[in-house]
Amino acid sequence: FKKLVEGKLYKILHGPFKGLNGIFHQALKNKNIILILKLLGKDLNLKLPENYIAVNWFSFLYSFFYNS
Repeated sequence: FKKLVEGKLYKILHGPFKGLNGIFHQALKNKNIILILKLLGKDLNLKLPENYIAVNWFSFLYSFFYNS
């Protein structure tokens, strides 16, 4: 599995939050992760299986071109 980077933006692929973006916070021992989702002005800590997220390509490309 890809190396997840704390503070980076990832897209949720499955479940009720599918299509939303969250900030990776922490990997857990049982192949779950904690993703921070900003919703209605609040930070929600979501516990998701690590295969429920993918790199947000817009965020990746932006950081590649503008932080090099």
